[in-house]
Parts: sequence; C-alpha cells; structure tokens
Amino acid sequence: MKKIILMFVAVLAFSCSDDKTPEPAVDPIVGTWKPVSEILRNTQANTTENSYQICNANTRFTFTSSGSLINIISEGEDASDCETFSLPNITYTKVGNVLTLFQPGVVDTDPSTVTFSNGNNTMTLVFLEDVFVNTITYTRQ
Repeated sequence: MKKIILMFVAVLAFSCSDDKTPEPAVDPIVGTWKPVSEILRNTQANTTENSYQICNANTRFTFTSSGSLINIISEGEDASDCETFSLPNITYTKVGNVLTLFQPGVVDTDPSTVTFSNGNNTMTLVFLEDVFVNTITYTRQ
C-alpha cells in the first residue's frame, strides 16, 4: 500500500510542471469606455466644458485587441431627442501614446494623444478638432 501511495505522489510530483507561459501584455486601451467629460479650448483661450449626461451618457466605445473600434453613440439635447447610432468599420492603431482612428472614406490627419490613470481605469484623449484642442475623459466600463 505504501508503494502505491509513493508511486502516486511521485507521478503527481513529476507530472505537474511549472511551464506557465506568461500571458501577453494587453494594451490598456482594450476594453469598453464611457465618456464622462469634454473640454474644448480654442486658439483665443476660450474654454467650453461638457459633461456627458442624458443622451450622451449612453455612448460607449469598445477597443478590441484586434484593432477594431466598436461604438455606440447617443446624441441629443434632452431625453426626448436622443438619437443612437454606430459608425461602422472603424479600426485603430496605437503606437506608444498616439492613437489613430481609421474609417473608410475619412482621413484622420490629427491623431490623438492618449494617457491612462487611476490604475488604467481612466483614459484621456487629447486631439485637435478644427481650431479647438479637445480633451475627452473616459472611464472603463
């Protein structure tokens, strides 16, 4: 009986290997994000701040590890005026802290600068839009 137990323990000891392959690092942008605030500054130093409430609070952006951007955008002035839509076939690249979006027929000449904080649960994008520097803050969902 002792020999059977010792053989069993030996088999277990040698069959359990420590070949744990480390998981590949996932870029912190991967996941679903909800916009929470937007600040627009123009060249005359005028600032406009927007919070995402009512319709806009339902907007979501999901960045996949394969480079696709799935989006649900809600816009409107009040709850009775909400319009929800999605922009199809958007892909992205992120090199360092530079995020570039690609949509068929649209040229994105002003890529965004992306930073993460709060344990990678807050994302801030800064980009040019016409004469404005636009800063949008998102929280991970």
